[in-house]
Amino acid sequence: MRKILIVDDIPSNLKLMGDLLINEFEILACNSASNVIDVCKKNKPDLILLDIMMPEIDGLTLCQIIKSSDDISQIPIIFITAKTEPEDIVKGFEFGAVDYITKPFNPLELQMRVRNQIALLDQRDQIIELEKYNSILAMIVTANHELNQPLTTIQGYLHLLKDELNDKGIAFNQKYLQKIESSVDQMASTLEKYSSTKEFEITSYLKTGNSNIKMVKFSEKHR
Repeated sequence: MRKILIVDDIPSNLKLMGDLLINEFEILACNSASNVIDVCKKNKPDLILLDIMMPEIDGLTLCQIIKSSDDISQIPIIFITAKTEPEDIVKGFEFGAVDYITKPFNPLELQMRVRNQIALLDQRDQIIELEKYNSILAMIVTANHELNQPLTTIQGYLHLLKDELNDKGIAFNQKYLQKIESSVDQMASTLEKYSSTKEFEITSYLKTGNSNIKMVKFSEKHR
């Protein structure tokens, strides 16, 4: 479920907006600008509804702070404002807002504007996943193309080596060549399986310090 962070210094406004959205989204609420950054970094909301007129830090300044923080800068912000002058609205967009809702707001309008932004997020995520999917498929095709020829060459020379050793009556441990041949066959078989499936997921392979190394895990039915 998508998370919506509502920021307003008036508790009744928080409750009203929360009640309007609670059936569709997970609601987070802040009645003070001072802890918004911490809440964003800890909970990673998908969208922020931000009141412009607040006592400690106004919404425009808070928006600037959010947009300057790399780990949360991509969170879209809808301003909630009683200011309706064109210059105020333009300033909101200049500071990074994606939309605005004027007070007193229409409940249906608020719901629709939030849904529209969430729909855009869903579309963005779908595009990112598609690009990731296509990149992995391209990597598989490239690996298959680049590795198949050397593997075929190794397989061929292994057979020639075995035949030559046998023809010359040179004693050798068959087990070692069999292990090499088996490993090469396994690599070729794995490439073939991976090139014939489009079902996979990206999972965590190794976590070390701040690094999280990923790996591609293919569907078990193709193993």
